[in-house]
Amino acid sequence: MTYRRAQRLAAAAVIVGLAAAPRAGGTADPHAPDAICRDALAGRGESQPGRDEIALDASHGFRQITRTTRLSVSSQVPSFAVELWGAGGGGGSGSAETISEAGYGGGGGASGGYASGVVTVARDITYTIVIGRGGRGGTLDDHAGRGEDGGSSAACGGAVALFAAAGGSGGRGAEVNRRGGEGGAGAQAAVGATFEAQRAGESGQPGSAPLFERRGFGGRGGRPVQGGIEPTGTSGGNGGDGAMGSIAPGNGSPGGNGYGLIRW
Repeated sequence: MTYRRAQRLAAAAVIVGLAAAPRAGGTADPHAPDAICRDALAGRGESQPGRDEIALDASHGFRQITRTTRLSVSSQVPSFAVELWGAGGGGGSGSAETISEAGYGGGGGASGGYASGVVTVARDITYTIVIGRGGRGGTLDDHAGRGEDGGSSAACGGAVALFAAAGGSGGRGAEVNRRGGEGGAGAQAAVGATFEAQRAGESGQPGSAPLFERRGFGGRGGRPVQGGIEPTGTSGGNGGDGAMGSIAPGNGSPGGNGYGLIRW
């Protein structure tokens, strides 16, 4: 199959939960999987930084991927299996104290989603594994304290996402409603890959309200999703605690970076 034909076919494929739909105003979503792959191919974007390259040779192997990595695939390797975890969302910030009560806790960020599949190798396509960057924790003076969404991780064939795992959403700041972020989703495969499994990330916990002489506490971030392993780094960030007396409102914690595994 030629690269151009693979692009045309993949463009017609539906990627469940992560389709590259336009945003309001007609602009493409830069966090959609195909956009992530185009940015990685051009050496830009918001993925976990890195331009590593690993060789998939005739002998069987296993590699952990912790940042964006290009694959050099031997002609003796017909396919390779990939597991992906999206990055965790940042926790929301706590709120300030008022005259009548202490501050509320911010919502925890969600963990990234999980997706796995097998990629059938086409010799004229460059393969890249993109690893999402964890979302920044929210601060009281920025976007109402909301945590940043985690970045998606994707298996890319050229500029096309073969499948992807979405990052978890950021937790809400306590100034708004202190709700936890929603878990990231997995995505089904486009042409050129066989989809195996997807699991949604775990949503973050809401922050608590102040009670009597106690301030509100930030919600726990979502825990990593179990795949072939349970990586420690893809969880959502914890929410920040509320203010009380001389204690300032806490910022949300950052979410963990995404993760990938390759077997061939």
